[in-house]
Amino acid sequence: MRSRVLVSVVAIAWIGFMMPGIAMGQGVVRRVDNPPPIEEVSASLLKRLFDGITLSPEQQRRALAIIVEEHTAQRALKAGDPEIWNKRKRLNFVRDSTLRMLLTTPADRERFERQAAPLRPQGDLPRRNP
Repeated sequence: MRSRVLVSVVAIAWIGFMMPGIAMGQGVVRRVDNPPPIEEVSASLLKRLFDGITLSPEQQRRALAIIVEEHTAQRALKAGDPEIWNKRKRLNFVRDSTLRMLLTTPADRERFERQAAPLRPQGDLPRRNP
């Protein structure tokens, strides 16, 4: 009985600590009031998008700049904006289109597309009943 109470207290404390700013992303709960640095997130995305694609140093520099710009714009979006989902989809579309233009071979573009597609927002934002 005592261990159940302790587990319950710990769980309630954890939820109370995390609730002020949690978001679900890629199956990981993270605090949105203290997100990781944009450069770190962007470098990670660069690796995921271009895995198996050889980029010149200039292509890599330009790709990272494009991703940083998109992440900066994503973070500037205001929660509660009814158009936030469409804005996110548009930012991803522009990012991916611009990054695709850096690639010179059809095989690289096809690989990029396969790796980018699962990372894009899908469908419409679910509507909540008032």
